[in-house]
Amino acid sequence: VSRSRWKTQDIRVDGNDKDWGKPLNFFDSGSGLWYAISNDNQNLYMVFSVSDQMKMRKLIRSGWSIELTSKEKKRKFNAMLSFPAVMMGKGFQPGTNEMENRAEGNLMIKNYESQMPGLTLKGFLSGQSELKLNDHKDIQVAIGADSEQNLIYEIAVPLKDLMPETLIQKDELITLNVNVNAMTRPSGGG
Repeated sequence: VSRSRWKTQDIRVDGNDKDWGKPLNFFDSGSGLWYAISNDNQNLYMVFSVSDQMKMRKLIRSGWSIELTSKEKKRKFNAMLSFPAVMMGKGFQPGTNEMENRAEGNLMIKNYESQMPGLTLKGFLSGQSELKLNDHKDIQVAIGADSEQNLIYEIAVPLKDLMPETLIQKDELITLNVNVNAMTRPSGGG
């Protein structure tokens, strides 16, 4: 069981992880995601970062989801944010130097962000079922890149969207599951 860090400074959900302490304190080897979780009185904040280009392409092309669940009595919930698969024309092509790699990685991330149709939501008390990136309503999601061209996902979820506000005690046991979809086989031979 890992504890969420209490938010000690403002976190802007803008697709940049500069608001987060480094290094991010959790790692999921299957997806290649580094992540951290923080909270304050009102929101649960999450940041996910992936630096491995192959795993980055898989997240983009296959889609992935984050599931937040609690089995605590009277405060049960099962909420999910699903990032859709985005088929991008050109994949990451390693350059001859670091500068070319950064430029190519930045272009891929900007292309991904512009093509993302929106996220699918399930199980939130607001009943919201769709969310656009950078739509600063209750649930906030932004995608971007850091200075190393790592793909960054930042998310803020109001606690009142997970359980009734009167039941929030700020010591909730919340399970976080990350699921990366399998890649689809290209049509045709080979």
